[in-house]
Amino acid sequence: MVLIYKSFVSLGKTFINSIYHPLGMIKYLCRCGYERIENKGKKKFDELSKSWKCPSCKKGKSNFMRIEYTKNFTTAPLIKAYYHSMKEWRLDSKKCFFTIKPFHDDKVIRVNYYIIENGKHKLKLRIEGQNGEDIYNTIIKNKLISSLQHASYLGYELAKAEFALRMDIPYVQDDPIREYDKADMIN
Repeated sequence: MVLIYKSFVSLGKTFINSIYHPLGMIKYLCRCGYERIENKGKKKFDELSKSWKCPSCKKGKSNFMRIEYTKNFTTAPLIKAYYHSMKEWRLDSKKCFFTIKPFHDDKVIRVNYYIIENGKHKLKLRIEGQNGEDIYNTIIKNKLISSLQHASYLGYELAKAEFALRMDIPYVQDDPIREYDKADMIN
């Protein structure tokens, strides 16, 4: 058996579920989060028809990835994650930054791209999309950033902005998402 810790964030709270998976177990994970575990008596994933769809998001088999639990899962080295933004943050070598804001009425996220020239912030581009992934990939395709640190920061902030947009809750860049009562949202 392998003990797996699954953590997820919901409205700024982190929840951890521990689940035991037997070695050799195979499951298929959809991008929407749906899990299909191969069990005895159940048709294998590869044997499902090409027209089979995820019961949750209704997307096809190509939306799934295969996960197999092996001995390597428990013996691989573990690196404890840590990041101190005040000490480790570095300006992208392109001398740029982004502001991110969801617009609930329009159901879009708008991103402004600024460059720093002679100590002044100049708006160079505006990017608009309905989800973080489209915006993030547009930024990458247009080579607007050069730092992996900046790229991961943008992915994180765009995911928060998309979550806030979908949940119809406020979003403030660089602040954690938190639970809001209806009373908080009046004004």
